[in-house]
Amino acid sequence: MNNLPNKTSRRRLTSLLFVGLALSTFYARSFYYHELDAFLVIEHSGGVQCASFSPDGFRILTAAGDGNAILWDMATLRRNRNGKITPGVSGIMRHESLVHCAIFSPYEKYITSLSDSGAVSLWNPDIANRTSAGISMLQRTHQFIPPGYSSARSESSEAMLNPLVDNMAFHKEYNWLLTFSGTSDAWVWDMDSLPTGVAAPDVKAFLPHESTVTFARFRPGSDNKQQVVTASDDGQAILWNLDEPDYKTIENSAPVPVPARMAVMEHSESISYFAFSTNGSLILTTSSDDTSKLWDLDQLLEDDSTPTKPLLKATLPHDGDVLYAAFSPDSRKVVTVTASAIRLWDIENPKTAPDGKTVFNLLALISDPVGNTGYAAFSADSHRLLTLGEQQNATIWNVDELVLDENNLPIPAKVAQVVFPAGQLRAALSPGEEYLMLSTSGQDQGVWNISRYLSGHGLSLSYQGITFLLPVFITWLHQPAWQGFKLR
Repeated sequence: MNNLPNKTSRRRLTSLLFVGLALSTFYARSFYYHELDAFLVIEHSGGVQCASFSPDGFRILTAAGDGNAILWDMATLRRNRNGKITPGVSGIMRHESLVHCAIFSPYEKYITSLSDSGAVSLWNPDIANRTSAGISMLQRTHQFIPPGYSSARSESSEAMLNPLVDNMAFHKEYNWLLTFSGTSDAWVWDMDSLPTGVAAPDVKAFLPHESTVTFARFRPGSDNKQQVVTASDDGQAILWNLDEPDYKTIENSAPVPVPARMAVMEHSESISYFAFSTNGSLILTTSSDDTSKLWDLDQLLEDDSTPTKPLLKATLPHDGDVLYAAFSPDSRKVVTVTASAIRLWDIENPKTAPDGKTVFNLLALISDPVGNTGYAAFSADSHRLLTLGEQQNATIWNVDELVLDENNLPIPAKVAQVVFPAGQLRAALSPGEEYLMLSTSGQDQGVWNISRYLSGHGLSLSYQGITFLLPVFITWLHQPAWQGFKLR
C-alpha cells in the first residue's frame, strides 16, 4: 500500500496526462490531415465545362457539353432515386451547341451564358416555363454574336479557348460584360443598354489582337475602373484604357470604340493566364516560355523605340509551361503552377542577385504533378492554400507552417485532402468563400464544390456527371453541411 501514489502524486500524474494529450493533439494537427467523405450529390446529364455560384451563394450554375446549363437551388434539398441528397433544379437553359460557361450578373438580375457557336445568351433566373414533361425551362431574353465572329472562327473547327478559365466576366461596379471566344479579339458590352426588344447591348469597347485572345479581365482597384488587361497567344498582354477610345468599322457594322493601349507586357511565347494583386497595382503573367513575370502597373516606362511597358519587378524561372498563378489577398505571397509542381514564393522580401536583378525567395515547392489542371487559390486570410493534383487529390495547405517532405524539402503543412478521379480541373470561389467550385471539361469531368472550407463545412466532387459534397474537417467540430437549407 505504501508503494501507491498519494493524492498529490495522482493529481500531478493526471495533469501530466492531460498535458501530454494536448501536446499529442497539437502534434497530430500539425503533421496529419483529414481525408474527406461524401454526403451530398448533384447530378448532371452532360460533361460539365464550368460552374459558378450566385452572389448570395444559395444557387449554382453548371454549363455542360450537351448544350445544357442548369440552375440549381441549394436551399431546396431533396432525395433522388438512389436516396442521395441533391439540390432542386430551378431551371434548364438549352443551347444549340456546347456551353463554355454561365455566370450571374451583378445582383442576380440575369444569367449570361456563352456557347460554342459564339452566341452570348441572357436568361431570366426568376421566370421558368414548365414543359408537359414537368421540366422547368428558363426564359431566354436576349441572344447576340459579336460582329465578325463567324468568319473569324471559320479557319478552325475547334474553339481556341483556354479550358481552365471562364470566358466572360462582369465589372465589379459597372454593368459591363467582358467576353472573349477563341478569336483575335475581346469585347466589353454595356449591359445597361438592354431594354426589352433590343437584340444586343451597346459595345463599350472592342479589343483587337494579332492572335488568339487567351484571357481577359477588368483591372481591380478604385483608380482603375476604366482599365482592362487582355492576353494573347503571341506572348503579349495589353493594358487598355476604356476612357480614351477611337472608332473602327468591322465588316460593315457600325463603328465600334477601340480603347487606347496604355502598356504592353511581353513574353517570348504564349501568355495563358495572369493574376492581379488585391489593389490591382501588380500583375503576374504566366507563359509557355517557362517563366512567370511580375509587373508594376502603377509604374509605366516611356520608351520611344518600344511600346510603353510597366516596370518588370522580377522574372520567376520554372521548369516548364506556367499554367496558373495567384496572389495571396495580403499580396505578400504568390503561387505558380506548372505541370510538374506548385511553387510558393515570398514577394514581400525581395533580394538582389549579383547581376543586379531582383530575386524572390522560393518558400516551398510541392512536387505534386498537376498535368494540365493548373489551379491554386488562397483563403481570404492568406493562411490556407488549395491546390489540385493530377494524382487524384485536391489538397488544402497551411502556408504559415512549413514541414519537410520525404526529400527533406520544405512544403506547407497539409490540412485536408480529398481523392477524386483524375482529370483537368478549374475553379471559382463563391462570395465570402463559403464555397469553391471546381469543374472539368471532357468525358471524365465534373464539378467540385468546397463549402465553407475555412470553417470546415464541406467539399464536393463530381465524376462523370455526379457531384458529391464532402465535409472538410479543418476544425475539429463538424457541423452539418446543409445547415440553413431545407430538406424536402
